[in-house]
Amino acid sequence: MWEPRQNRQGALSTTMQIMLDLIFMGHADQALMLLLNSTNSHLDVTLCWSELCAILVANSNWKMHGMLPGAAQIEKQAAGA
Repeated sequence: MWEPRQNRQGALSTTMQIMLDLIFMGHADQALMLLLNSTNSHLDVTLCWSELCAILVANSNWKMHGMLPGAAQIEKQAAGA
């Protein structure tokens, strides 16, 4: 589940792609639950979620998604709350 799709260099993992799909469909809470339910013992869930949120909010296209359900949750987490 954590392997890059088709083993292409720089490809997103299947899990990350699913998380992004969920976020952009307005289901940030489900994306976070996917991380929280991870069986990857090497994964720092809090750090991964914070960094993902920060990357999304820092992108200039994020402002277009401000009306998504869950956008406020992403922005709050990106701010370090």
